[in-house]
Amino acid sequence: MKKKKQDKSTRGSAKIVVANDSPSESTGSGREKNPSVTPGSHGHSHRWRPAAIATGITLSIVGLTWVAGNLLYTRIAIGDQIFSGHITNTALQRDVQQASANYRLSIAYPNHSTKAFPLAAIGLQPDIARSLQALHKNQHSWRHRFAWWQPVHITILGVIHSSTLSQFTSRDATIVTVPPHDASLHITNGVASLDAEMPGKAYGPADADQTILEAAQQMQTKPVTMQPIALAPTITMQKLLPVQAKLTAILRQKITIHIAGQVITPSAVDIGGWLTLTNDNAAGVAIGIDNNQVRRYFDALASSYTQPAKPQILDVSGEILSEGQQGLQVSNTQNTADTLSSNLLNHTSQDLALTTTATPFRTITAPTTGKWIEVNVATKQLYAYDQGELVRNYSVTAGAPATPTILGRFAIYAKYVSQDMFGENVDGSRYFQPHVPYVNYFYADYAIHGNYWRPASYFGLVNSSHGCVGIPVDDSAWLYAWAPIGTPVIVHS
Repeated sequence: MKKKKQDKSTRGSAKIVVANDSPSESTGSGREKNPSVTPGSHGHSHRWRPAAIATGITLSIVGLTWVAGNLLYTRIAIGDQIFSGHITNTALQRDVQQASANYRLSIAYPNHSTKAFPLAAIGLQPDIARSLQALHKNQHSWRHRFAWWQPVHITILGVIHSSTLSQFTSRDATIVTVPPHDASLHITNGVASLDAEMPGKAYGPADADQTILEAAQQMQTKPVTMQPIALAPTITMQKLLPVQAKLTAILRQKITIHIAGQVITPSAVDIGGWLTLTNDNAAGVAIGIDNNQVRRYFDALASSYTQPAKPQILDVSGEILSEGQQGLQVSNTQNTADTLSSNLLNHTSQDLALTTTATPFRTITAPTTGKWIEVNVATKQLYAYDQGELVRNYSVTAGAPATPTILGRFAIYAKYVSQDMFGENVDGSRYFQPHVPYVNYFYADYAIHGNYWRPASYFGLVNSSHGCVGIPVDDSAWLYAWAPIGTPVIVHS
């Protein structure tokens, strides 16, 4: 019996020797060095197998679910409607076409009202083919494949009319409560001044254009809501600072104009009157030139130096009634004005000159026969002669200093018992005088007529007309009846 036990032990030792590949380690100490054969080690090596099997089964289920979901359960969202992902392309195209045509974007206003708008009002022109191509691309993306249970939302692509979208946003998706004020540049008494900008207040979607467009492209059914927003001015003071600097240089430039031995230097106020300021997208304000204002300045300057020749008037006996005097004519005003305008914005010094020439006076002899009329605008008197004899004398009010009566020898060429008169005042305003009585035109629109709107104290003392010779109404009635067409009229000072 002992021998059999030893044989078993020997067989066991042989197995150990084979496992360790060394016959010298058949002792107990050899078993301690090889932990793979320690008691209980065989059970631990099989402990991981149930977990691995469970994990494999779980992964298999997840994989099969993922494959089945991608193959069988894909869905498409058109707005708030869900369709099977296996719908035919023709049916899908029809449904998208119909949905985009019927879609209305809702906007909720602060007063709790809502309005709905079609895609065309927003500026979106759908391209169904492009929209479906983008949809199919999203369907096959890895992002969707991993989240297969979520429907793929179609995005309506197409032509976006930016101007229509912006107009829609400002008109229908923005309620302005306080409009913004742009910074402004203006000229005050020859100084370039700036007024600061002021932001505005409104209700509207944040990032309005993008929010509206995204909601429309997704055919969002939930109304787009408004919130308080600030409206930024288009033009700021910072943007206008360079323009102000340039305008200041233009106003301060030195301009000299020589005329009749005098030197005229236009002031900054004068220069400011020649300039225009208009809105400009790039600079904020554009500086321009009003050429008509420049020409008016030169015309007024020339007019202040222009003197008509004063005719020498002789009476029937040859004696001098009024001494003659040379006149002064100013020329090249338009060319000089245009030269100034062309260089004005360069804000460099300009030295200009207006040409003046003397004009000789005429000698006028009073008629020796027949009727004739003498008007002395200096003494403000009118004399009526017949055959060299004085028959009547009236006090008059002739042309004011700014609108003097023309001097010289003329003749009555038209007569009206009553006429409405109108024209332009010196300041550019218009005047209208109805029912002017007993009108005798002697040159162009110069006439001797009755004047009912001036007080009696004016006649003989104040020249106040636009160039005509006015006399009291009763006196004008006599003169009208007495002087026929062709009667000579001599006007002098």
